[in-house]
Amino acid sequence: MKRLLSPRTWLATCGGLLALGAIGVLPAQGQYYSSSSSEQSCSPGYNCLGSEVILERPRCDRLVGLLGGCGSFNVSQSRRNADSCNSPECLVTNIEKVYASEQPGAIAGSLQQAIAEIRRAEQLTGSRTAVVYTYIREQQLELVVLSAAGKLIQKSVFIPGGYQEIRDTVRRFVEEVRDPSSQDYLPFARTLYSWLIAPIEADLRSADTETLVFVMDGPFRTMPISALYDGQRFLVQKYNLATVPNMGSVNFAQRDRRRNTILAMGLTEPMQGFSALPNVGLEVQTITSRVLQGESFLNQQFTINNLKSRYQAQNFGIIHLATHGEFVSNAIDGSFLQFWNERLFLNEMRNLQLHQPPLEMLTLSACVTAVGNNLGLGGVAVQSGVKSVLASLWTVSDAGTVPLMLNFYSKYPTAKSKAIALREAQVAMIEGKVTLENNVIKGIPNLGDIPLAEVRGRVNLKHPYFWSSFTLIGSWL
Repeated sequence: MKRLLSPRTWLATCGGLLALGAIGVLPAQGQYYSSSSSEQSCSPGYNCLGSEVILERPRCDRLVGLLGGCGSFNVSQSRRNADSCNSPECLVTNIEKVYASEQPGAIAGSLQQAIAEIRRAEQLTGSRTAVVYTYIREQQLELVVLSAAGKLIQKSVFIPGGYQEIRDTVRRFVEEVRDPSSQDYLPFARTLYSWLIAPIEADLRSADTETLVFVMDGPFRTMPISALYDGQRFLVQKYNLATVPNMGSVNFAQRDRRRNTILAMGLTEPMQGFSALPNVGLEVQTITSRVLQGESFLNQQFTINNLKSRYQAQNFGIIHLATHGEFVSNAIDGSFLQFWNERLFLNEMRNLQLHQPPLEMLTLSACVTAVGNNLGLGGVAVQSGVKSVLASLWTVSDAGTVPLMLNFYSKYPTAKSKAIALREAQVAMIEGKVTLENNVIKGIPNLGDIPLAEVRGRVNLKHPYFWSSFTLIGSWL
């Protein structure tokens, strides 16, 4: 008898999918349950090949899956193994393998390694830390929380619409939060909070957790986790936040606090179809002259050769690129950063040798620099050897970007972690401590009033459109 799974039990990718496991009787939404396997004979609408079952094209088109777009694709052995796991230890081990397989050059971390790194992070930062793994099954979201004590907590959340409901909710959330004049993002922010945070919140609270590091699956990678909302506060008002492609891919070497110098570069003028960024000059020059020590290069001096030569000569700890970029696909070779009359494609980034020694922080401060389900930011960090990447999930006006960047860097040298510095900068905007009034930035400590060159439209920095787009990927130390 050949194995067959109902459409309810599929994680699908177009062009053919191997069965991943079956779910038994499902309870009401929000309750927790475990999975079990079942067998049936083949029926119309399925194509049975030996012990494997693949969905035919019409059903594939309806059940777009987790691992890619339409085309010929087989589910990896690691994902099949993860789907059949019955323990959190098994699930974490196989999630590491699954997510590493999606990142060129990535390495799957072991459970023991992850625990050791969390312990070390707590010692270095003084912040109680938990890693939250997410894994999407059919009608089921798995959450596994890993602490420094080695304790694993697994919660399964029933989601009736499965992957499609998750994908659509994330899409609507991102669409609505990108409208700074609207509060229509709130229902979606609360729904996502109820799926990802509420089931584990009591456990986080009992452990006095202060820093959350997410290992995300599928569409969750494209959303601003900081803007999830419990009805009273945003998630970033409760926790320091970071995301990693997987734990094995992160460079956890202790931060060298002597390397706080910065190489800041950017474009103010329109270039190769991209619009002008009139406030980038102020951003770059203020960072290098009043916030951190460093060098700045704008427009004609913003070249790949200058980036490479100045980094090799001065060993900067931070590179800040205020420019346009496109993470246009899930493949790293389709993505680029715009320089003066040239583009740096991300598959060429290792040629910059930013891993000798590893760059502490790469900041991509401008438009569309973090789109891409799998390889956008994770690929940059893995392929270039950078410890941490800070970039935007959607187009943000440079007028809205400057206050966050200046405040973040003002906290960077003394904050116990990069995640703490980012949280403090974001919370200052949420709580109205940093504002933009009459084209003047107010409230950043030790900088006084900072006039901007140009501001288009009303800018309310409290809205998550302005602060939640920026996400920290990789080492949060």
